[in-house]
Amino acid sequence: MKKVLSIFVSTLVVMMVEAYPGRLYMIGDAAPNGWSLDNASLMQQESDGVFKWVGDLTTGSLKFITNMDWVPSYGPSENGVALSIGEQNLSYRSTYEDSDNAFAVTAGRYAIRIDLTGSAAVISVADGTGMEDVEVSNYYPEAIYPIGDATAAGWIPADAIRMDETAFNSGVYSATLELQNGELKFLHKRDWGNAYGAMSSSVSVTGPGDYSIVLLDDADNKFNVVLNAAQTFDITVDVPNGSMRLSQNSGTAVPEVLFDRFPQGVYSIQGLRVAESIENLPMGIYVVRDAEGVHKIIR
Repeated sequence: MKKVLSIFVSTLVVMMVEAYPGRLYMIGDAAPNGWSLDNASLMQQESDGVFKWVGDLTTGSLKFITNMDWVPSYGPSENGVALSIGEQNLSYRSTYEDSDNAFAVTAGRYAIRIDLTGSAAVISVADGTGMEDVEVSNYYPEAIYPIGDATAAGWIPADAIRMDETAFNSGVYSATLELQNGELKFLHKRDWGNAYGAMSSSVSVTGPGDYSIVLLDDADNKFNVVLNAAQTFDITVDVPNGSMRLSQNSGTAVPEVLFDRFPQGVYSIQGLRVAESIENLPMGIYVVRDAEGVHKIIR
């Protein structure tokens, strides 16, 4: 299902269409990786809004999530409906207040295809006996989130800017980010858990250049950002190659549609968070992300 996004630019209202979820995961005690949010089973993307998977399921519950969180998710129209051969519509759960429905699965081999492109989301199930596995066994987060006192978000995960993957399951992420002196690492989601960081606690980021990056363990090594003054960088994190590249930002404005991914607040047109509200702003052009959407203001 697509979501419709309204973007307000001055007095002009432009209707934009947000893409289908870039990923769909299987989760539940019937799924290969159980109820683990951080290790949910990623389905293979067949095309925009269409996903497939072939493999063995165990007896238990099963539903589908779009990111490393419990919502949004897809399940049957009622909790406990059997995952059976054929087609049926899926129910979309957008908030925690919505019914949390899951399929009841009998152990077996299944071929599952989910199509989100129609007026209703549809799941098609076939007997997977004799079919080869269709799965993504080694995958990366759809997005990562820079956090630390070197960023405007500080240590508040909910305020971290989203760095999107440049291509499906590429493990390469990019964004424009202002950094100041402090610590920096990259979360897998806007919550505590898995993260990428430095190879050791002694790694300093002093300006543009290439730095090694690793999946953090108990050591929790963060980058130490040491700059003469706050600077804006174009950042590319390449997880498969274990690298983080910082390039001096050219000052190009961020496309306004991307501000929908940012936490609520006031931003410069380059995407830098400058204030919580529009009160007492100096003269300039700003983009405001609030409960009503995204709009540009001139002070």
